[in-house]
Amino acid sequence: MKQIIIPVLLLFALLLNSCCDKEENNPNPSMTINCAALEDGLIFGNEDAIEMEINELCQNYPPVPTTDDEIGHQENLDSIIFELTNQCQGFVTELGCYACLNSFPTQSTIIFTLDSAGVEVKRSIRLRTPENEFMTYR
Repeated sequence: MKQIIIPVLLLFALLLNSCCDKEENNPNPSMTINCAALEDGLIFGNEDAIEMEINELCQNYPPVPTTDDEIGHQENLDSIIFELTNQCQGFVTELGCYACLNSFPTQSTIIFTLDSAGVEVKRSIRLRTPENEFMTYR
């Protein structure tokens, strides 16, 4: 009986440890976006409000270069758009382009479709998309 208990306890400890590691190593924890501030910023052209919300969101996504994406932000940009879409019901968010604007560093765009007093408004923002750094607005 003692011979069975020790391997079972070791197996249980290994399983418990592996479950905990997955939660602690989550590189993209969700954060709460102030959707109203972002929406107002987009409608009224308040660059500071847009910058604050977008840059705070971008800080959850460090670059992860791959063989298919040397810059390392394509999945990050998709995740940011996913978070904006899921958390903010006042507007529609879609990818404009990824690292398509040739500047230093390259820039990506996100397109927002909003309703302003019954009028559809489209806004586009640019994100700096540098290698080895977080993306940022402006």
